[in-house]
Amino acid sequence: MTYKIKVEIKNDDWLSDKPDWIGNIYTLRRGGDKSEHAAFYEAGGYDAYGSPDHDRVIELAVKDPEALKILRFLWVESFDINAESEDEATEMVEIFDAWVARGFYSNYGQQDPEDFNEFESCLDEAFETLQEIGKIGNPYRVYLDCYQHSRVVWSVTGTGVLCMFDTARKCGVWVPNDDQIEDIKIRCERGETQDDVIVSMCKDDLRDYNAWLNGEIYGVVVTKEYDTGGIEELDAVWGFYGYESAEIQAEEFRNHYASVAN
Repeated sequence: MTYKIKVEIKNDDWLSDKPDWIGNIYTLRRGGDKSEHAAFYEAGGYDAYGSPDHDRVIELAVKDPEALKILRFLWVESFDINAESEDEATEMVEIFDAWVARGFYSNYGQQDPEDFNEFESCLDEAFETLQEIGKIGNPYRVYLDCYQHSRVVWSVTGTGVLCMFDTARKCGVWVPNDDQIEDIKIRCERGETQDDVIVSMCKDDLRDYNAWLNGEIYGVVVTKEYDTGGIEELDAVWGFYGYESAEIQAEEFRNHYASVAN
C-alpha cells in the first residue's frame, strides 16, 4: 500500500476571538463606542471633547518644575520682549511666578486681560510640548491610520496605505497592555531605544489584529493519503493569525515529514 503526505493550510472557522495578547486599540471611527472614544482622547491627554486639556497642563505645571519652566518660557515669549530688555523679561517672570503662587488657573479669569491675553495659546503650545516629551498622555501610545477598501488595514500613522479616499489618518491609537509595558522597560534597560521598541511592538500587534479583522486565521493540517482512498490525519495546529505565520508552520511540517520518510 502506498501513500503520500499532504500538508494543507485551511481556514480556521472556529476561532473568532480577538488575539488576547495584543495591546489596546482605540478608535474614533463610527464602529467605536463612547468609552472607546474617551480612551482614545485619554491616551493623548486630551479632554472629553478632544481638545488640548488646559487643566492638565496647569496641574502638571504646579507640581513639575520642567512643565512650569516650559509654560513660563512660552508665556514670557508671547509678549515678544526685546532681547535687550532684561529688566522687562525679569518683571514678566516675576508676575508669572506670583500668579502661580496665588493659585494659578483658579485666578486666571480675575487677571487683567491685557496681561494674560496670550495665555490660552501658550497653554496649547505647552500641551504639545509636554505631550511630545511624554509628560501628558500615555508615553507609550502610537497613533494609527486605517485603510478600508474591501479589507481593513490598520498601520502606524504615515507608514501604511495612504489613500485620500479610503485612508483615515490618525483615527486610532495603540496603547500597550501591562505585560507589554514591562517588556518595553526591560528592553530599554538592555539598550534599545523606547521609540523603536514601542513601534516594533505595535506593528507586531497590528499584523495579528489586521488578520483577525479580515478573517485571516488558519490552521495547518498534515494527512497521509493512501492510494486506496483512505485518509489519516497525522498532525494539525490551529490558530495562526495571518497566512505567513501558517506557511512557516506548514514548511516545518514538510521538512519534518520529509526527513521521517527518508
